[in-house]
Amino acid sequence: RKNLQQASDLLANITVKIGKQTKIKQANQAIKLDTTKAPFWQVLASNIDLVNTNIQFDDEEHPKQKTGLDYFHINVKDLLLNADSVNFSENKYAGKIQQMHFKEQSGLSIVEFGTQFSYTNKEAFVKGFNLKTDKTHIQTDLLFQYHSIATLAKEIGACKLDLNLKESKLAISDLLMIAPDLQKQLAKQQGRVVSAGGIVKGSIGNLSITEFHASGFEKTSLQVRGQIKGLPNFEKTYFQLPSMTLSTTSKDMQAILPPKTIPNSIRIPASMRLKGSFNGTMNSFGTKILATTSMGNIQLNGSMSLREKSYDAKIDLSRVELGKFLKKDSLFGQLNMHGQVKGKGYDYKTLQANLQTNIASFRFKGYNYQNLEATADLDQGSMQLKAAMADSNLTFDLDGLAALKQGFPSLQLSLLVDTMNFKALHLTADSFSMHSKFKVDFSNTHPDSLIGEAFISQIRFSRGSKHFSSDTARVKADMLGEENQFTLFSKPLIAAINGRYRLTELPTALQHHFNQYYQIQNFKDTIFIPQDWKASFQFRTSPIVLQFLPELKGTDTMGASMHFVSERNLLDFSLNAPLIQYDGSRIRQLQAKLSSGDTAMLYGLNFENAAVKNLLLNNASLNGRIANNTVYGNLIFRNKLFEKLYQLSLSMQQQNKGIRFHLNPDSLLLNSQSWKVDPLNSIYYDSAGIVA
Repeated sequence: RKNLQQASDLLANITVKIGKQTKIKQANQAIKLDTTKAPFWQVLASNIDLVNTNIQFDDEEHPKQKTGLDYFHINVKDLLLNADSVNFSENKYAGKIQQMHFKEQSGLSIVEFGTQFSYTNKEAFVKGFNLKTDKTHIQTDLLFQYHSIATLAKEIGACKLDLNLKESKLAISDLLMIAPDLQKQLAKQQGRVVSAGGIVKGSIGNLSITEFHASGFEKTSLQVRGQIKGLPNFEKTYFQLPSMTLSTTSKDMQAILPPKTIPNSIRIPASMRLKGSFNGTMNSFGTKILATTSMGNIQLNGSMSLREKSYDAKIDLSRVELGKFLKKDSLFGQLNMHGQVKGKGYDYKTLQANLQTNIASFRFKGYNYQNLEATADLDQGSMQLKAAMADSNLTFDLDGLAALKQGFPSLQLSLLVDTMNFKALHLTADSFSMHSKFKVDFSNTHPDSLIGEAFISQIRFSRGSKHFSSDTARVKADMLGEENQFTLFSKPLIAAINGRYRLTELPTALQHHFNQYYQIQNFKDTIFIPQDWKASFQFRTSPIVLQFLPELKGTDTMGASMHFVSERNLLDFSLNAPLIQYDGSRIRQLQAKLSSGDTAMLYGLNFENAAVKNLLLNNASLNGRIANNTVYGNLIFRNKLFEKLYQLSLSMQQQNKGIRFHLNPDSLLLNSQSWKVDPLNSIYYDSAGIVA
């Protein structure tokens, strides 16, 4: 036992140096340890005064750190310490630091420090804790009580805590000084200062937060009040927080959050304030939140159980600037809506839920849509949907049923579009409106294996002062083995495509075929199943067509057919139009053909005669081939006796971003006269114009 009544200017300079350790091989012999209890020891000091003291400690087993406080290499300068009532023993550490300040080689400078402290087998406390640096000031009283040191870990929930954190502030630069390992996470925040204060009392298993607040990062602040029960078992901890408030800004969030946390596709509101409550555990809870932001307000009231997979929530959006949030200001505007959901389960194939929404107003492309109501009931893979809108320029009723368990759902849908004014909705520049009824019944909606029917009836259009109407149009899709059948029936158009194909791969298969003869820019070839199908088209100038295009009156029915077999490199297309009339002009017996061979694709176009105003043409034809990225053509005009009057043969190639034309020598015929052409002739055309 050592009793120091007073220590003044004790040890003005202290240096401790631990050299590198050398491992020594020990003899293989038993080492007896003295297991008798160590004698009781105690150090008492009524007063300690250290002035201008320097302390240096180096452990050469560890390399020096480049930044921050190095706990293995400490160099303290100008230490001033005034302490009293010091009592150190094997089961107690107590004392009172009246005053202390020093500077350390890392740059840490304690301007002022004082506290009364005690650590025993039953409790630990600090009273009047006051720590100051140039930027940090922490003031607190803390009492921590426990049954014993030995049982502390097992009985942590029963330990009592009494914390009174008075108005304090912590500079991030000081935190990084004493905890340099946080440099990576907080490097960009070194200039920030966080302020906090609060009162927390109770056992660890039942804490009462009378008041806690924190602020920092310019305009970010947090206030919390409530109780926390059940610690340290976090999964079962119950949070009863009747009051929570968080205020922040987009500027602060970008400074606080790690890079790329906020997607580039969204814009965070300039200012935000969230106020609400939270009751429950992390697995089962209820919450109320009101978010007031510079882009509108959101109110949420709901409950959720992760264990039961159940949820019940209501949400209200008021003046939410959706376009600003999504960075699509010109497309979307304000949204005002109410929604609610109640259900159980997360997998759409098995969940049971009811969703309801009422959109009071929603701005899209400059038009303010109003009065949309929708409900959806989901029951173990089945969904029933009802929706209706009563807007002055868009009125509809929708009723649908879908089975969602399969990859692509079956769908039954009925939609009545009573009013749709395209111009008022800013969808078209011209005055155009429609009324139609749609009915869909598909047992499979996969585009590669469609099975079902769709009907369009009550078709009525208005364009300006003109009104149009048409009969029912019908689409039918089916599968027979591996073959697809798709047909469209309507007065103006009848179309069918039957055979072996996948609708999603059809464009790729055709582009792959054409690419053999003429390379398509930016075409990316992909694998597709072999295709073998036939298609037919029949176009008629029905009343609905003539209502839109009266200039076509007198035109006969036109027909076309196509056969494609990818494995045989076969493509045949033909078109036949007996008579086309348009606004006084006419073409008789127009025929077009396209067929593919091993090395070239052949094409042909001819008509018996054509009359365009005062110009009359007879027996014209255009024939040629496409091969090796070149289009070859031969244009001929004949008289009524089928004699050649005009002929022009040329080739065309894509070059850079333009097209180069070349006239074939000795092929030019003008008014039955042959003309010679320079073999080196060429004409180049691009966006800049023609270069001969």
